[in-house]
Amino acid sequence: MRKHLISPQYFPNSANKYLNFRAIILTSMLKLHEPSEGEKKYYLLKNMLEKKYEPNDYVVINPKTNKYFVGKTSIEAMKKARSKYPKGKLFMAQVGRISGLLK
Repeated sequence: MRKHLISPQYFPNSANKYLNFRAIILTSMLKLHEPSEGEKKYYLLKNMLEKKYEPNDYVVINPKTNKYFVGKTSIEAMKKARSKYPKGKLFMAQVGRISGLLK
């Protein structure tokens, strides 16, 4: 039978060494999510947007200028944003839910 590299058989004196080694491996494999600038701006505006607009509305945020555009559909919100800012990164979210970064 083949032994696994991460197994208690390689650490016969202490199960704690095995668990610590495994924890180090798992921790290094996990990558923490770093929110984008647009996502940070969305969270700053989120409470105001949820009070002012319907949950089905879409918001597009320009992270550099903090300007936002709201539409009943994602396409409507994007057209409003692109008419003002034809180039650059924008962040889109449905009011109350995150959607993602748009390039």
